[in-house]
Amino acid sequence: MERTRGLGDGLLKEEKKKWRRGGDLIDSLRSERDSSSQQILDYNQQIALAVSNTRQHNALETEEERDLKD
Repeated sequence: MERTRGLGDGLLKEEKKKWRRGGDLIDSLRSERDSSSQQILDYNQQIALAVSNTRQHNALETEEERDLKD
């Protein structure tokens, strides 16, 4: 049984193109999300480092103040 080409074939191609473009959009959004997530992780790491440095600095100041009192 031979299949003839009809109007539905063209519509199917258009639907496939739409799905492909939709998939590309999803991939693009995922990439942006991953990039944003990495930026947030980097930012959080910088904050953690700043907090750690501040705590060390405060500990040194407290130690120096104790030494001055003695």
